Amino acid sequence: LVFCMLYLSMAALAQGDHDTAEALLLESNAIARHKLDRWAHAFGLDLLGQVAVARGKTADAQGYYRQSLALSQEIGDQWAATQAMIHLGEAQAALNNTREAQHLLRQRVVGALLGGGFGNAATHAMAVGHTDGHLGAADVNTYANALQPVEDGCVGTLRLCL
Repeated sequence: LVFCMLYLSMAALAQGDHDTAEALLLESNAIARHKLDRWAHAFGLDLLGQVAVARGKTADAQGYYRQSLALSQEIGDQWAATQAMIHLGEAQAALNNTREAQHLLRQRVVGALLGGGFGNAATHAMAVGHTDGHLGAADVNTYANALQPVEDGCVGTLRLCL
């Protein structure tokens, strides 16, 4: 039921029906919390942030994105954490908080680069694709090149401080 409500809310959001999207998300989040479905709850919080942005309430969206990010990190879902951090970075950029936006987006690119594995390769592609407009291709390439293989068999080492 929660997943149906989440996807119905995305359809409502895409059609510009913010009231329906918000109502569905608030109800699905209540159910997710009751059922202890933390992934669905984190996803719903991220979507509530998107509804807030669509309504021009970018500052309000940050709270939803921060909650989604914290919950995603708590459950170890790097994909959802990447999505929340990208949205939070984009919200910061929209509010002209350029330094904070760049910090968040750089942090997400580096985190995705260090992750390894198929899921994290997809996460890296998503992070780079969303950050290019805020960081610039040269900056993204700098971060990509910072991850170098180590001869002793380690996954990699980061030669860059955030």
